[in-house]
Amino acid sequence: MKNLLLVSISILLLSCSQEDRKSEREKQIDATKEIVMKFFNAQSEGDIETMKSLVSEDFQYTLNGQLDISNTYYGWDEFLKFMGEFGTLLKGSVGAEFLEIIPSENTAIIFAEGRMEGIAGKYENEYALKYTLNKDGQITAIKEYLSDLLLAQKLYGQDLCGKKMAYKNENLNMLLLANVSDVDAFKKYSYDINQPKFKNWSDASKSVFAKVNDTTVIELFFNIDKVQLQEFLNDPEVSENIRRFNFKPIRYSLETYIDWPTSSVVK
Repeated sequence: MKNLLLVSISILLLSCSQEDRKSEREKQIDATKEIVMKFFNAQSEGDIETMKSLVSEDFQYTLNGQLDISNTYYGWDEFLKFMGEFGTLLKGSVGAEFLEIIPSENTAIIFAEGRMEGIAGKYENEYALKYTLNKDGQITAIKEYLSDLLLAQKLYGQDLCGKKMAYKNENLNMLLLANVSDVDAFKKYSYDINQPKFKNWSDASKSVFAKVNDTTVIELFFNIDKVQLQEFLNDPEVSENIRRFNFKPIRYSLETYIDWPTSSVVK
């Protein structure tokens, strides 16, 4: 009877400990969400002082893509200089409409849509911004993913921006956010294995794979041939390889519907 009581107490203590850990994790996620949303809102409102107060001394910002301005900017001053120069390419108000946020303990992804006017016409881009925080709750890095073809066309009025070539008009770019059972295993046993086939339907040299957390990934593909992409996804070997990791697209930016080889697509 005494042994049974000790076992019961141990199970109860373990259960409480697990609940405490879960509660702390949820608190951390809420704190990350609050900090990231505060920065995003401050940027939308042009509140530079609030933005600066939320970043670390080693802060860096990366604009993903293949243009000359697609680069990593180190430090607050470099970031501010870039934002100022970028703003000169826009007409009227500058900002983006918040769509949703996917937070974890020390990272968060924000999806947003721009509703701006560029020097060469209406500039309505789609954005995914990944924020990384340090243990002190400061933002150490922001990575911005967008269509740099649209950026080159509407803000620079050309398909070429400096020495780096933008993408062909007849092809599409795609930003994909998806859930998988295990990101690291998916990267090693699905993405890396299938990557040699990417060249059949996209410019494989420019593909991007970014881990958000253990079960969420961002992928970017450029110069997509929609017909060839669908054929790739219909390949039984590829389909089975993707299903194996319970691959579920949460959001993707592409003009036409793609039939993903998975039982459900999260809307």
